[in-house]
Amino acid sequence: MRTLFLGLAISLSGTQVSYSDDSSQLGKAAELLRFFDSKDWGPDDLNAEDWKRVRKAEEYLLKNHAVLMGIVENEEENCISCAYALVRSKNPEVVPLYIRLLRQNFFLKEPDGSRMEFGFGAKNGCEESSNGYGSIMAYHLGEIGDKRAVAPLREAAEQGDSGVRKSAYCALYKLGEYSVDEILATIGEISFWGEGAGAFATNPDGPSPDTVLAMIDEVRSRNPKQGIELYDGIILKFPANSREAARAHFSKILCYEDLKKYDLALRQCGVASRNDKLEDYTRRIQATRDRITKRAQQDGADQPATAPESKAEGNEKAKPESEVRPQ
Repeated sequence: MRTLFLGLAISLSGTQVSYSDDSSQLGKAAELLRFFDSKDWGPDDLNAEDWKRVRKAEEYLLKNHAVLMGIVENEEENCISCAYALVRSKNPEVVPLYIRLLRQNFFLKEPDGSRMEFGFGAKNGCEESSNGYGSIMAYHLGEIGDKRAVAPLREAAEQGDSGVRKSAYCALYKLGEYSVDEILATIGEISFWGEGAGAFATNPDGPSPDTVLAMIDEVRSRNPKQGIELYDGIILKFPANSREAARAHFSKILCYEDLKKYDLALRQCGVASRNDKLEDYTRRIQATRDRITKRAQQDGADQPATAPESKAEGNEKAKPESEVRPQ
């Protein structure tokens, strides 16, 4: 990993720790910091020269703050990386800019400024495309945590396309405007589960199931025990053969692993592997099972020689696995 980081740093600065004042170099400097922030670096992962490059990138970006603002506002090359750098800068000018850009990018627009329509017979096709820039702005406003963003984020949740709405709801959750339980109660849109399985819609204007699961994933990263309870809420709300229930079952494995409850994690692997909507996770389940078994051995944890499987799920009214309850 250190070799990868060092290679990236060298590609940004060459043999000298310096940059030229253009969007390409600003984008590279921002990418370096985003990569640096995404890793949990240990004391031995970076040497003095690595740290020097990181600090130089930070100084360079701060020095060129006004240029970064222009790149992001005009959606120029490297605007995505530069948008991340502005969030990291914590400059008070960033929030008003991102609010304005969010409001300008609730949805994709036709040349005349009208909303681009999707669906059967529409010239843009049946599959909806989202305004990626609006989604990024909503996400960053959630990361910044400034309450000035609440009103525009609510507008985005009401008016935005699917990608913008998802980011807006997640941002509002981060800002403390919703709890996951409240979101579960108003979960909306339509979810299809394959031939003969039916579809589900309680509140067409509510957050999509994917949005709610993304919120629960955020909870899981901080509180695995609460994550289990919330994933059980998804399992109860959706039919056993739905992809939502499948994803919740798989995510519960990771919760138990984080809690170092390896016996329950292995049992949950058995539950998850039986769901026919886990096509995207099938290969991951065995790899996850192997990793958990290895971790259990390394930690000296007691585990069953053959992890028993819980009883199969029933319909959406059935209770989650009794053997795999949070402790």
